[in-house]
Amino acid sequence: QSQVKSYYGKFSSGVTESVLQELNIRLETASFLLNYNITLADIIVFAYLHEYFAKLDLQERFKYVHLARWFNHIQHLPGLRDFLLESKTGLVNFKRDLVAEVGTGKQKKDKKSK
Repeated sequence: QSQVKSYYGKFSSGVTESVLQELNIRLETASFLLNYNITLADIIVFAYLHEYFAKLDLQERFKYVHLARWFNHIQHLPGLRDFLLESKTGLVNFKRDLVAEVGTGKQKKDKKSK
């Protein structure tokens, strides 16, 4: 319970660069924030980040590649995905090929710029 409160407290000043970096580092080797299953901490952090991530372009989202992977995974979990699709909130769009490209450091060439 104290760990859940600590994640809730991280957003007392809003979404900051330091919080995003900390979460990205934490999620580098983890699928969820606290253990091997989704917890209230994941839902709280997801709720705080949803509007923020929705406003970013793809390049900005993948500045935090591990956090982006986690966010996309959480939003597609059964139940939450259905809720987001039925609400005004909606899903945040992530292109799978960009995830792979950012992870490898390769960038896709634009066919028009040849």
